[in-house]
Amino acid sequence: MKRKEFRELVSVEEARKIINSLKVTPEKEYLALENAYGKTLAEDIITEINVPPFPRAVMDGYAVRAEDTYAGSEKVPVKLKLLGNIPAGSDEKFRISAGEAVEIATGAPIPEGADAVVMVEYTYEENETVSVLGAVTAGENIMKAGSDIRKGERVLRRGRKLGTREIGVLASTGKKEVPVLRLPIGIISTGDELVSPGENLTQGKVYDANSYTLYAGVKECGASPLLYGIVKDDENLMGKVLETAVSECALILTSGSTSSGSGDVMYRLIAVSYTHLRAHET
Repeated sequence: MKRKEFRELVSVEEARKIINSLKVTPEKEYLALENAYGKTLAEDIITEINVPPFPRAVMDGYAVRAEDTYAGSEKVPVKLKLLGNIPAGSDEKFRISAGEAVEIATGAPIPEGADAVVMVEYTYEENETVSVLGAVTAGENIMKAGSDIRKGERVLRRGRKLGTREIGVLASTGKKEVPVLRLPIGIISTGDELVSPGENLTQGKVYDANSYTLYAGVKECGASPLLYGIVKDDENLMGKVLETAVSECALILTSGSTSSGSGDVMYRLIAVSYTHLRAHET
């Protein structure tokens, strides 16, 4: 191929316009929640449950009917019949009627009939009864079902990049798999002078920094980088690697082989085999 000299380069603004005009369409894929960090949501997330899914205690204490405690004080405590205990995670069923209480742990579901929780610090037990040393109001020390997230609520929008907070929200709504955008981006570094980090650095060689810098940048954007390794300044070899990358990726980032030297052929391969060259940068 005949060498080409690039005497006129496009401006940064024009280069941005060219890049933004590229028709690159991400695909949708489903990833396990633990693998979705850093990815971009492919669709809105509408929760199918309340969070929390049931009214629960926010303090250790006793589930009661608030009206049963109104007359209680330190001098004259209200005595309530103790029916049992509900630890966190329990599916024990109790129904509280007038004059009754159930011991309850933080996070445990509120039993039927109860509308408040008395903190354990304001009670004492004896002879299967609990004495309440002060009044509580309806709803006190109870987190209502759906108080964090309500069923049917849109919790995350399409296009949101998933960080630690978003992963936590998805987990709390029971999402095991997440619809995310997949954009495979190939990375090709070229040059006889390049060696991979960790290899012996002989005279005239330099480590390939561009591949790993680009890889990290692509990951940071939420796309899926594919490394094709270092390609020597050989036109046939370069053409084969480029052909493979084109078949596997939506976008390809190449580094090197773009100047006017005898070994710089990447731009010529691209112009001849795939598209006209719209911009050049050295």
